[in-house]
Amino acid sequence: MRWHYTTYKHHLPKILAAGYIDTTRVGIDEGELAAAWFSTDPYFEPTARKMYSVPGQPPRELTMDEMHQYAGLVRIGVADETAPVSWAGFRVHSGATKKTIKRLTIAGRKHGANPDNWFASFEPVPRDTWLSIQKWNGTGWVDLDRSEWEA
Repeated sequence: MRWHYTTYKHHLPKILAAGYIDTTRVGIDEGELAAAWFSTDPYFEPTARKMYSVPGQPPRELTMDEMHQYAGLVRIGVADETAPVSWAGFRVHSGATKKTIKRLTIAGRKHGANPDNWFASFEPVPRDTWLSIQKWNGTGWVDLDRSEWEA
Protein backbone atom coordinates (compact mmCIF):
# COMPACT_ATOMS: atom_id res chain seq x y z
CA MET A 1 0.00 0.00 0.00
CA ARG A 2 1.17 3.50 -0.78
CA TRP A 3 -0.04 6.26 1.51
CA HIS A 4 -0.71 9.94 0.98
CA TYR A 5 -0.26 11.49 4.44
CA THR A 6 -2.09 14.74 5.17
CA THR A 7 -4.14 16.62 7.77
CA TYR A 8 -7.70 15.77 8.75
CA LYS A 9 -9.06 19.25 9.46
CA HIS A 10 -7.39 21.30 6.74
CA HIS A 11 -6.55 19.17 3.73
CA LEU A 12 -8.87 16.15 3.79
CA PRO A 13 -12.07 18.22 3.34
CA LYS A 14 -10.53 19.85 0.24
CA ILE A 15 -9.43 16.49 -1.17
CA LEU A 16 -12.88 14.98 -0.56
CA ALA A 17 -14.63 18.00 -2.12
CA ALA A 18 -12.40 17.82 -5.19
CA GLY A 19 -12.69 14.04 -5.45
CA TYR A 20 -8.97 13.58 -6.06
CA ILE A 21 -5.51 14.03 -4.58
CA ASP A 22 -4.04 16.82 -6.64
CA THR A 23 -0.46 17.19 -7.77
CA THR A 24 1.58 19.82 -5.95
CA ARG A 25 2.57 22.96 -7.79
CA VAL A 26 4.29 24.62 -4.85
CA GLY A 27 8.07 24.79 -4.71
CA ILE A 28 8.75 23.01 -7.97
CA ASP A 29 11.28 23.92 -10.63
CA GLU A 30 10.32 25.51 -13.93
CA GLY A 31 9.70 22.61 -16.29
CA GLU A 32 9.33 20.09 -13.44
CA LEU A 33 6.32 17.81 -13.55
CA ALA A 34 3.92 18.33 -10.67
CA ALA A 35 3.40 15.19 -8.58
CA ALA A 36 1.04 13.72 -6.01
CA TRP A 37 3.26 12.20 -3.31
CA PHE A 38 2.92 8.88 -1.50
CA SER A 39 5.01 6.83 0.91
CA THR A 40 5.30 3.16 1.74
CA ASP A 41 6.27 4.03 5.31
CA PRO A 42 3.67 2.07 7.32
CA TYR A 43 3.81 4.37 10.37
CA PHE A 44 4.24 7.96 9.18
CA GLU A 45 6.10 9.82 6.43
CA PRO A 46 8.34 12.38 8.16
CA THR A 47 8.32 14.70 5.13
CA ALA A 48 4.55 15.12 5.53
CA ARG A 49 5.07 17.24 8.63
CA LYS A 50 3.50 20.70 8.37
CA MET A 51 4.96 24.09 9.25
CA TYR A 52 3.60 26.11 12.15
CA SER A 53 4.28 29.72 12.98
CA VAL A 54 3.53 32.01 15.89
CA PRO A 55 3.92 35.77 15.41
CA GLY A 56 7.35 36.89 16.58
CA GLN A 57 8.85 33.39 16.38
CA PRO A 58 10.48 31.58 13.48
CA PRO A 59 8.31 28.94 11.77
CA ARG A 60 8.96 25.34 12.73
CA GLU A 61 7.80 21.91 11.66
CA LEU A 62 5.26 20.22 13.87
CA THR A 63 5.94 16.76 15.24
CA MET A 64 3.57 13.92 14.38
CA ASP A 65 1.95 14.25 17.82
CA GLU A 66 1.52 18.02 17.40
CA MET A 67 -0.02 17.52 13.97
CA HIS A 68 -2.43 15.02 15.49
CA GLN A 69 -3.32 17.47 18.26
CA TYR A 70 -3.77 20.58 16.09
CA ALA A 71 -5.04 19.32 12.77
CA GLY A 72 -5.57 15.57 12.94
CA LEU A 73 -3.71 13.12 10.76
CA VAL A 74 -5.07 11.03 7.94
CA ARG A 75 -3.64 8.92 5.19
CA ILE A 76 -5.17 7.78 1.94
CA GLY A 77 -4.06 4.39 0.71
CA VAL A 78 -3.75 3.39 -2.94
CA ALA A 79 -2.45 0.38 -4.84
CA ASP A 80 1.17 0.41 -5.95
CA GLU A 81 0.25 0.97 -9.60
CA THR A 82 -1.70 4.12 -8.72
CA ALA A 83 1.51 5.89 -7.65
CA PRO A 84 4.03 4.05 -9.83
CA VAL A 85 6.91 6.53 -9.97
CA SER A 86 9.67 5.63 -7.50
CA TRP A 87 12.08 8.23 -6.16
CA ALA A 88 14.67 6.93 -8.63
CA GLY A 89 12.13 7.30 -11.44
CA PHE A 90 11.15 10.76 -10.27
CA ARG A 91 14.78 11.88 -10.33
CA VAL A 92 15.06 10.76 -13.97
CA HIS A 93 11.67 11.74 -15.40
CA SER A 94 10.37 14.73 -13.40
CA GLY A 95 12.46 17.52 -14.87
CA ALA A 96 13.57 18.58 -11.37
CA THR A 97 17.05 20.04 -11.22
CA LYS A 98 19.93 18.11 -9.66
CA LYS A 99 20.07 20.81 -6.98
CA THR A 100 16.39 20.25 -6.10
CA ILE A 101 16.81 16.48 -6.01
CA LYS A 102 19.80 16.80 -3.70
CA ARG A 103 17.99 19.31 -1.45
CA LEU A 104 14.91 17.06 -1.15
CA THR A 105 17.01 13.98 -0.43
CA ILE A 106 19.07 15.71 2.25
CA ALA A 107 16.01 17.33 3.86
CA GLY A 108 14.09 14.05 3.88
CA ARG A 109 16.93 12.09 5.45
CA LYS A 110 17.49 14.86 8.01
CA HIS A 111 13.90 14.35 9.17
CA GLY A 112 14.25 10.57 9.33
CA ALA A 113 12.64 9.76 5.99
CA ASN A 114 13.83 7.06 3.63
CA PRO A 115 13.66 8.22 -0.01
CA ASP A 116 13.23 4.58 -1.05
CA ASN A 117 9.73 4.89 0.47
CA TRP A 118 8.75 7.81 -1.78
CA PHE A 119 6.46 7.30 -4.76
CA ALA A 120 4.56 9.69 -6.98
CA SER A 121 1.92 10.05 -9.62
CA PHE A 122 2.30 12.75 -12.25
CA GLU A 123 -1.49 12.82 -12.55
CA PRO A 124 -4.13 13.68 -9.93
CA VAL A 125 -5.27 10.53 -8.09
CA PRO A 126 -9.08 10.16 -8.24
CA ARG A 127 -11.27 8.88 -5.42
CA ASP A 128 -12.21 5.71 -7.30
CA THR A 129 -8.59 4.53 -6.98
CA TRP A 130 -8.42 5.00 -3.21
CA LEU A 131 -8.46 1.77 -1.23
CA SER A 132 -8.58 3.17 2.29
CA ILE A 133 -8.60 6.31 4.39
CA GLN A 134 -7.24 5.98 7.88
CA LYS A 135 -7.15 8.47 10.75
CA TRP A 136 -4.52 8.51 13.50
CA ASN A 137 -6.18 8.17 16.92
CA GLY A 138 -3.07 8.94 18.97
CA THR A 139 -1.88 5.35 19.24
CA GLY A 140 -2.62 3.79 15.86
CA TRP A 141 -4.27 4.09 12.48
CA VAL A 142 -8.00 3.31 12.24
CA ASP A 143 -10.12 3.03 9.11
CA LEU A 144 -12.63 5.76 8.35
CA ASP A 145 -15.96 4.28 7.40
CA ARG A 146 -16.36 4.41 3.61
CA SER A 147 -19.60 6.37 4.06
CA GLU A 148 -17.43 9.22 5.42
CA TRP A 149 -15.42 9.55 2.21
CA GLU A 150 -17.24 7.99 -0.72
CA ALA A 151 -19.54 10.22 -2.69
